[in-house]
Amino acid sequence: MAKKTSTKEEKVYKFAKYFTDHVCVLLLPFTKNSVYNMAEIEKVVSKSVGIGGQIVKEILQACLDEDMVITEKIGGGRYYWSFSGLVVAETDQKLETVTATHATVSEAHEKAKQALASARVGREESAERTEKLATLRRLKAEADAARTELKKYSAMDPETVERKRRGRGEALEAVNRWTDNTFSLISACVKEYGVEEAGLKTALAVNASFDVVEEDDLKKIKG
Repeated sequence: MAKKTSTKEEKVYKFAKYFTDHVCVLLLPFTKNSVYNMAEIEKVVSKSVGIGGQIVKEILQACLDEDMVITEKIGGGRYYWSFSGLVVAETDQKLETVTATHATVSEAHEKAKQALASARVGREESAERTEKLATLRRLKAEADAARTELKKYSAMDPETVERKRRGRGEALEAVNRWTDNTFSLISACVKEYGVEEAGLKTALAVNASFDVVEEDDLKKIKG
């Protein structure tokens, strides 16, 4: 029977366990097989746990990512080790975080269930509710059709008409103001500087039809 291949998680666990089984003690000098450099890991640790080849560095990195193994650069080399108590503490901390998250999610889930139950009150399936929903859909469709039809007559909307009326009045006032200003300019040039009036009017394109505009005059304008 073929030997079952270990998963990556199992290899990481075996790798980390070797370090914790050969833990160093802070109060004592480092003992043999408690702290390792990369060469010792590839030669000793990998052989002891039955993991070799290029995957050694990958598994070691996974241990580092999970805080199961510690690494520090000491002097000119980099060393690796583990404290069993540290692994337990890290695990406990992660467990507390997961537990707290689970409690928060569970509470939110329960509130969502209660809100859903409340929302369903009065919405139980029945012939009456089905009929009312059908009526609601029909009325919405009619309202949409009415709004579409109303857009065709938007130009006759009272607010639109009033806005145009005010705008026309403001425009008429502005036109007449500039007309008055033009006549004032001509008068000042003639009186103050002796400019010939007819020539000045010709230069300014002021002819017999150049005059203030009355409201009735606008009604004669087509287009």
